Amino acid sequence: MPFGLLRYGVAADHQGTKSVTGQFDRLFADPRARFIGNTELGTDVSMDELKAHYDSVVLASGLSHDRTLDIPGSELPQVHRAGRVTRLLNGHPDEEQTMIDLGRNVAVVGQGNVAIDIVRLLTCAPDSLTGSDIDDGIHGPMRESLARIDIIGRSAGREAKFDPVMIREMARVPGLTHTLHGVDLSTVTAGKDAKLDALCDLVEPAESTAVAQHLAGEADAIEVHWWFSTTPDEVTGSDSAGRVDGLDITHDGASVHLDVDSVITAIGFVRDPMSIAKQGICPVTPIPADGKIDKGLFAIGWLKGAGRGTIPDQRTDARTLAATIAAEVNAGTIATGAPGLAPGATATDFDGWRRIDHKERLGAGAGRCRTKITSREDLLATAGDTDLDEQLAVTAAGEVEDLVPGMPVTILFGTESGNAELVAEELGTVLGQLPDVEVSDLSSVSPSDLRPERFYLLVCSTYGDGDVPSSATRFYNDLRDQPVDLSGVRFAVFGMGDASYTKTYSRGSELITEALEVQGATRVGEYGRHDAGGPVPATEAASEWAEGVLRSLSEAFSPV
Repeated sequence: MPFGLLRYGVAADHQGTKSVTGQFDRLFADPRARFIGNTELGTDVSMDELKAHYDSVVLASGLSHDRTLDIPGSELPQVHRAGRVTRLLNGHPDEEQTMIDLGRNVAVVGQGNVAIDIVRLLTCAPDSLTGSDIDDGIHGPMRESLARIDIIGRSAGREAKFDPVMIREMARVPGLTHTLHGVDLSTVTAGKDAKLDALCDLVEPAESTAVAQHLAGEADAIEVHWWFSTTPDEVTGSDSAGRVDGLDITHDGASVHLDVDSVITAIGFVRDPMSIAKQGICPVTPIPADGKIDKGLFAIGWLKGAGRGTIPDQRTDARTLAATIAAEVNAGTIATGAPGLAPGATATDFDGWRRIDHKERLGAGAGRCRTKITSREDLLATAGDTDLDEQLAVTAAGEVEDLVPGMPVTILFGTESGNAELVAEELGTVLGQLPDVEVSDLSSVSPSDLRPERFYLLVCSTYGDGDVPSSATRFYNDLRDQPVDLSGVRFAVFGMGDASYTKTYSRGSELITEALEVQGATRVGEYGRHDAGGPVPATEAASEWAEGVLRSLSEAFSPV
């Protein structure tokens, strides 16, 4: 099935990030694109076959092999790897769905975003994960006995590998007490270091979180200890008993023993030589920075980047690689006209995925957006169940020909991980019956490009703690730094964000709005907003907003 990373790697409570799958729904509706599932490179089809049937091949298989913690005791049974824990919580069919008893005290080695995701999910009560697709049968038993988590990282606080926004999410989880080792926050000046500011939020939670902590009751609080500038030395325990009883660490030059029942390692992902060799590429040769392995053969994502890079980073790299391939096609160095591969007898198609998606959503438990099918056999059976086709929802765009007749419309989007782009493209489809509709990324637009004769629908997400998203950064900076007369330019705004960030909810769109207005542009219509944690899909909310804005605009300028 499609969406490997989004479905099985992104945290179950980050549904806003997962919703970018909607972009691929439209992609595979195009007859020029075809999805071939249940087909493994190196088993069902060889690299030579792929290269013979396609003009170019892009490997985007990612990395799922955890880096090994190379210390004594790391192979004890109660030492778990982050990849396995994440896949279990996400209902991966290739992970044996067995309960993991972490015990009362857990050590997490690593302080990157994957480690923080795991700590957050383990400390969140089931009823606080409303709207997620977490596997409750795994999550409940995994966290029910937890009393303390120690998070060990080699870096100092200001150099830790986590994003500050991840720590601010942790600060909002009720029922936790945080203790920091190896960082002195009393000397921190607010606003000078984003990571240290975020750590301050852990020990000085917002008032709303403090109230929730009080209501949760101190007796049920989970202790979270953060160890910075700390090296793990040995996992202690008994091979014969198959249990862990502690973790020895070095902190501030001193040896410290932590009493723990289990250890989770989250120290990155690496290439698995056997998997790489099956794909038909050399398992030890680094992939070039431009992603080109051979003529007509490219790599992208973590496979190319050796396990480094955020989703926004990968989006940027993917655009660059697409442009590279297009340039080679235009130059004639990549031929066109290859026939494509005929699906094998056991292959699945995109309709098969839609059946799986539909059945999972129908079976969603209380407070969950879906209940995943976790057996490969059941997934294949569902993919082939054509009886589900009659139930598949078919949504049709409303009639929009009567909206703003004769007025050109440009949909601008500013995005971080692709969600605003998804919404903008959906609006482009919904409004496609209008005579002149364009969709543009703010990264490719300058303020001086805006024209009074066009109407602009601005769809913008928020990054982190109230910043503009990466694709809108240059546009926003130009608005602030380079005077431009935007008198007569009219626009409407749809801001996207997470309402749990009470102070910065959809702040990214507000910053761009304020900068546009300073330059003379006029905002009209309702200020649309979407909460990533709410029940209404962003595309649905945006479509209703856009129709309302354009209808009001049409009425305002129609003859009396």
